[in-house]
Amino acid sequence: MLMHVLFIYFKCQYFLIDYFNFFQALDKKKNITLQHLTFFFSLLLIRIRINFIDQECININSVNFVREKSKISLFQLLDVYDLLPFDNPDGGAWKQGFEISYRGDEWDQQPLEVFLVPHSHNDPGWLKTFDDYYQDQTRHILDNMLTQLSLDDRCFLFFYQSDCEHLVKAGQLELVTGGWVMPDEANSHYFALLDQLIEGHQWMQTHLGVKPSNGWAIDPFGHSPSMAYLLKGAGLRNMVVQRVHYAVKKHFARQQTLEFLWRQSWDSSPRSDITCHMMPFYSYDVPHTCGPNPAICCQFDFHRLAGRRVYCPWKIPPQPITEQNVQERALLLLDQYRQKSRLFRSPVLLVPLGDDFRYTESSEWEVQSTNYQKLFDYFEQHPELHVKARFGTLSDYFGALQRRLSSAGMSLPTLRGDFFTYADRDDHYWSGYFTSRPFYKRLDRVLEASLRATEILFSLTMAEIRRFHGDGLTAAGYPAREHFQKLTEARRNLALFQHHDAVTGTARDPVVIDYGNRWLLPVSALTIYNVICICFSLPYSSSEAPLVRVSRGPIFSDITSYFRHFTHTVRLFHMEGHAGKSLEVSNLVDIRSENNRELVMRFVSDVANGNCFYSDLNGFQMQQRRTLAKLPLQANFYPMTSSAFLQDSTSRVTLLSAQSQGVASLRPGELELVLDRRLQQDDNRGLGQGVTDNKLTPSVYHLLLEDRRGGAQEVGGAAVQHLSLLAHLTSLALCHPPITMVTPSNSQLLKLSHFLPLGSSLPCDVHLLNMRTLDDVPSQQVALFLHRKGFDCNSAPHPPPTCKWSAQDEVHTLIIRNSLKKLQ
Repeated sequence: MLMHVLFIYFKCQYFLIDYFNFFQALDKKKNITLQHLTFFFSLLLIRIRINFIDQECININSVNFVREKSKISLFQLLDVYDLLPFDNPDGGAWKQGFEISYRGDEWDQQPLEVFLVPHSHNDPGWLKTFDDYYQDQTRHILDNMLTQLSLDDRCFLFFYQSDCEHLVKAGQLELVTGGWVMPDEANSHYFALLDQLIEGHQWMQTHLGVKPSNGWAIDPFGHSPSMAYLLKGAGLRNMVVQRVHYAVKKHFARQQTLEFLWRQSWDSSPRSDITCHMMPFYSYDVPHTCGPNPAICCQFDFHRLAGRRVYCPWKIPPQPITEQNVQERALLLLDQYRQKSRLFRSPVLLVPLGDDFRYTESSEWEVQSTNYQKLFDYFEQHPELHVKARFGTLSDYFGALQRRLSSAGMSLPTLRGDFFTYADRDDHYWSGYFTSRPFYKRLDRVLEASLRATEILFSLTMAEIRRFHGDGLTAAGYPAREHFQKLTEARRNLALFQHHDAVTGTARDPVVIDYGNRWLLPVSALTIYNVICICFSLPYSSSEAPLVRVSRGPIFSDITSYFRHFTHTVRLFHMEGHAGKSLEVSNLVDIRSENNRELVMRFVSDVANGNCFYSDLNGFQMQQRRTLAKLPLQANFYPMTSSAFLQDSTSRVTLLSAQSQGVASLRPGELELVLDRRLQQDDNRGLGQGVTDNKLTPSVYHLLLEDRRGGAQEVGGAAVQHLSLLAHLTSLALCHPPITMVTPSNSQLLKLSHFLPLGSSLPCDVHLLNMRTLDDVPSQQVALFLHRKGFDCNSAPHPPPTCKWSAQDEVHTLIIRNSLKKLQ
């Protein structure tokens, strides 16, 4: 197997900055013959049945997924899921946990060190639009932060600042993660995740001269190792996550493994490791961060003092700290700190102090800081308590953690896997957002492809203009700055939509409309011509037989079936190359006349995959999934950003998708995708509405049928699988279709006979992810991103692709330089 990621940055010439190689190719693969394809339709269900023939008896070294404990890393999340009963007994004060006890002398030798980290979680759109949030709350938070932090040496955690460089240098303010948003990690493609990270980091470097070292992801609804990999590649050393299944949190808390080294499943070395801290309790608000008892912790959120707008649901309000009650209150808080500390291996404790849109008023800063400082002073005046507490940042916390671990000769456990599907309590699994508002998920990927094409074309245009002028300058009449401003706006609008309440489809209706307007208005300004669409309803009821249209032609043949709620097309292309080796499956879905319905497409095959299947994470890597009978149906759906497959020892069925959605394999040989959902009820998570703004929504797929031989590559006890090379090529063609531009036949524009920016084709396992002009103004600096795809060598098409690739685990840089020499 091959997997490489290559980042090349160049300024006039090309430099190799970072180079990763992972696995070597195994052996070749074999083709599959399709016997027949039949369709079974119902009102809200599509089935495609696939059977395989010519399944030769091949000696296979099967993969044994039940491994000895001595051969596996400390944590493989798939094994944890097999182990856990997923029951939910009442844990007492910590409802989803357990009672925590301690003797009291555990900190005599190593005092408890507490870092209280103030923070405000500001969604760039959820219940209000981005602009409304800024006007009503965010700007006041920023103003108060600058004012209050200038008064003393308190610390604050936030994301996007201006005019605060001195606070950053003083260590009072830490900018964490540094992306344009805190992105969703289930639906977003890694192109968009990386692009929003670059946009944010460039802004910070240009305006503040700082580079983040710690990640902070407390609200995405589940967490992906792809994001951890990108953060590590961006120079971050540590990260914090919050929304993880409560049963997993409980298990990790019992094992004292809430802090771990998160490693990529395909990496047998520690080079992809990033230190990760998992918050143990229900939420990131103050009642769920000081300790296991929210009723007590809420009493130490002094923003909820009696008479203020916010109150404690447990009906025990905070008390101002005075000389008369400081001892009682300090010991009550210390008990929570100690209980929480028992869930970790180190006596260093992280205690976030904040919530959504906090510190909007200067009075909140004052009541929090003055009351906590009295408690901290009491701790300092009583060394027999063996506790040191202070305001701090994530850097302060992780620095102290590493020092304690080093002095004790301890190391953190290693974990492989992802944290999907998330549940916050009972059987409340957050899998619906994998599909919600699919129109916008599809549009997200269309605009992503358009942005990539525009980035590359703009970079090439700037290079050509400079070449013609010979002095490295652009033409005087070329509006490079204006075009770059539009390009930057497009980058930031796409980045904004990766927010964990945007691409997820979990915002209120007016907010979703605002996101759409941000996308479409710049596009409409550049439209050369408009297509007028006329839509009509087919005049038949759901009880009537569907209208079926069959088309045959030299380029393709297809079958289209028209139903009341969807139009379904299967198309076969008559051509050479990867386009002719797959079936194109497309749907046009309209469930606006339904209520509380979900539309599912089901593929049925004879692949004996058992309870295992694979779906991708962010279009970057494949993750094994296991369908578990002990979990409810909604828990067995997982995110699919661009691909999923079923396989056994001889066959593989791969489904490649042009949009993200939820996927499951509820029975052997079956693959189910949720195409759309329309629900009138609120989910009691704060949105305050159902999701009924459905639109006429297209979805596009390619279906590959492949023979295979051999088992999965084992890396550190984990079965690692990749798409085949054919699947990668097909997926890239699906996600990045050719961009066609039409001009009138009588146009006076200069016509070029051809334009070849590359000296030769790149190897077919190397994807040109992006060519991005850097800085806030168009410059001579361009970042070229190349991704060497890891592919499964057990499924090779016949005949093989005409392009070339290297079977070695390294690609010689001369191949890259020769291809790119025309750009230098």
